[in-house]
Amino acid sequence: MTRTVAYGHVVLRLGARRNVIADGLAPPVTPLIVGLGALYLVYPAISWLLLLIVSALAIVLGFLLFPSLRMLVTGVAVILTDRGLWDRTGGVEFVAWDELRGASLGAEFGAEWISLDVRDPDAVLRRVPPLRRALLRRYMQSYAWTPCVNASVVEGGADRLLSLILERRRG
Repeated sequence: MTRTVAYGHVVLRLGARRNVIADGLAPPVTPLIVGLGALYLVYPAISWLLLLIVSALAIVLGFLLFPSLRMLVTGVAVILTDRGLWDRTGGVEFVAWDELRGASLGAEFGAEWISLDVRDPDAVLRRVPPLRRALLRRYMQSYAWTPCVNASVVEGGADRLLSLILERRRG
């Protein structure tokens, strides 16, 4: 029995490599927590200000790290459906098979990425929530970004993910 989700019938779920995700979250968060704790110890009278700063940072980090946190909780990185690729790694939300011209493997910033060659990047970006869409669009204009999937956090690795995408695209 296949399960129906927002983007079609689930064909295959690819798990998230939780250890890689957790290792990626520790470096940006740990110094922040240590620094704010040290500041509180030195200046306990400004605890109300620290609470305000921590609250604001929690909201910003929660937004930026949401895809990673979601993968940690659900254990799902990518879902292949009969209609397309549902990316949970933080790149794009969904790419339909008929929108996809091809895919290629790349490495950047110490991670492996599957770059998706799509017919209309704007159509793909319209499925992304508004604030994240604005950030991705700006990044796309500044750095010639193409929609991509962070294959480093997908169980089975980048080669397997790429072969599955290309196989489904042809099929």
